[in-house]
Amino acid sequence: MELRIRAERKEDYSRITEVTDLAFRQKNKGRLIVGLRRNPDFIPELSLVAEIGNEIIGHIFFSR
Repeated sequence: MELRIRAERKEDYSRITEVTDLAFRQKNKGRLIVGLRRNPDFIPELSLVAEIGNEIIGHIFFSR
């Protein structure tokens, strides 16, 4: 299957939280991203997900 990178969508938020918690091996680590999205400097185009098929397997977030 092919890896695809795209901008996150609202329907991705819960999976992004899950993937982040798994990556850092800490429950609730994904909540940091929830807070950063509320920041007025948030740039939605700089929050990207990696997918294989229709499954999100990674996330990257750039901020100021």
